[in-house]
Amino acid sequence: MESPDWQIVNEHFNADEMNKILLLTLLSSLILTITANAQTEEVFYYPKLPKVELSVAKTNLERALKEMYYPNNEKNYWYKPESASVFDDRFVLTFKSPMNPIVFYFYDLKNYRIEVIKISKDNNHFDFELRLGKLIISVYKEKEHDWELIDYLYFFQQVTQKPYSDQLVLFEPIAAHYRGLELKPAMSEEQRKYIVQANLLNQQKMYGKAIEHYNKALEMDPTAYPPAWSNLALLSSQIHDYHAAIYYMKKYLMLEPEATDARSCQDKIYEWEIMMQE
Repeated sequence: MESPDWQIVNEHFNADEMNKILLLTLLSSLILTITANAQTEEVFYYPKLPKVELSVAKTNLERALKEMYYPNNEKNYWYKPESASVFDDRFVLTFKSPMNPIVFYFYDLKNYRIEVIKISKDNNHFDFELRLGKLIISVYKEKEHDWELIDYLYFFQQVTQKPYSDQLVLFEPIAAHYRGLELKPAMSEEQRKYIVQANLLNQQKMYGKAIEHYNKALEMDPTAYPPAWSNLALLSSQIHDYHAAIYYMKKYLMLEPEATDARSCQDKIYEWEIMMQE
């Protein structure tokens, strides 16, 4: 029997050993890199409840929202809103392309813990993330930041508005009273001004501002001009706020169930219901 070729066996042994050593070296290097880049997190700031009226809170939240940076996870980039609008039940952020508008309902805030998390990258570099639960809604680089945004999100969390279904129930007696009137209420000149301005803003595709003006008109009288509700619904659909669009259109149909456009308005509701699912 021929003796084994020890030279060949030894070469194979050395190659295997070298591969193992190389693999261990790479793993050690990776572990060291991960350890060096490890980040620590700690709660840096809990919200404080501002003691202000609701109208002031809406104004202050709108100002704070305009200064936030919203994440676009697809491109790992942060966008500052082009406009921010705060309503009784939600806020709406609009961005320059390619970001779609963001709609967030105050009713949903009850599901989140609101806080600022300090991210320590190393001894000299920190990020401060404003979080709703695990959702990061803005990132700041400065420690000395005015945390107005988180305080007013907390304010609206504490004074959460009723969901739309409850609001429709509350609106039914108002709508029934309107339907029973032989002489319908007249629109005031101030209300007309807001509606005319809203229509102009709509033509200029400034949908957030148009919605704001329609809301101001309807706050004066919710029944003097029922088409304001259907126009508000259509505007809401323009910013992809289909939840609100359905709510506003239902209010219009509660006031004017026999309107000539009632069929097309109900069909719009059906369309928006499927859009909400996409």
